[in-house]
Amino acid sequence: MEADLSMNGYYSMSFLPLLQQENNEYVSEDRALTLNPIKEDINVQHQEQDTKRKEKENIDLEKQIETFLKEQAQDITIPLSNRSTKFGNTIFHDAVLNASTLLALCNGVKKSTHKDQVLKARNKLRHNLLHHACLHDKSEAIRPLVGMGIALHELDQSGNTPLHLAIVNRRSDCILQIQQLLQKYDAYDEKVLASMVKMTKVYNRQGYTVLHLALLENLPELLGVILEFCQQKQIDVTEYEVLGSGDSLRKLALKTKASTEILKVLEEYVPNYLLIENYAGDTAAATDEIEEISDEMEMKLNFE
Repeated sequence: MEADLSMNGYYSMSFLPLLQQENNEYVSEDRALTLNPIKEDINVQHQEQDTKRKEKENIDLEKQIETFLKEQAQDITIPLSNRSTKFGNTIFHDAVLNASTLLALCNGVKKSTHKDQVLKARNKLRHNLLHHACLHDKSEAIRPLVGMGIALHELDQSGNTPLHLAIVNRRSDCILQIQQLLQKYDAYDEKVLASMVKMTKVYNRQGYTVLHLALLENLPELLGVILEFCQQKQIDVTEYEVLGSGDSLRKLALKTKASTEILKVLEEYVPNYLLIENYAGDTAAATDEIEEISDEMEMKLNFE
């Protein structure tokens, strides 16, 4: 028997009410689906609450910074972060992560007698504020921090400078900011310039300078900028060997099968790189020949 679809039928489509389905959706008279908005509303509320909480935290942090920097006593201790206690971050590490708190820090330091304490602020990883900015990809903080006097050459517990951290963590915007600093080094005072020079010479615990890392991570633009800076400041990069292996930049490029772009940069800025000797007294050119002979001998042995 067919269902009664007349005006007298209980299921007449023109009078069909909204029927709630098992999936918590609703069917209207024109059969269109209307999703239940409750879940979306809850997400919006959570986002709003989270935004308000962060705004309050930043306001409180600005007050903490202002109080510390205006303190007249000289033997005061930098307050630790209320947000993260695991790595022993200070309130100044927290300030780096937000534009308004960073501005409060930069403005407050100018007139404060506690500037040296800010410059020396470290956490348990021995990260200064530039390390912290690079680790968290806060590229917009780099120029203000360098202008404030935070050192580019300082090392963390693994012997890494801020640029080391930016390279290994692929913080491209931070790398770009430091590249631009090196390209415009004459805009900074002698103290910042000295820090830039030291940064190019620092070896981390793996035996790498930032030059080696730029090569290993295939960053030809950064490699070129650093080599150009070294050339301008008369820094002899031919002495930059990987600690332990004694590999020159060219030898490292060969071992890692560096890209054509990397090799072109080396040819431009280190024209005699093929003649640079390693700890064993071998040049990159001689090492190439030795490796070719070794490969040929290995093939013959395997064949026999």
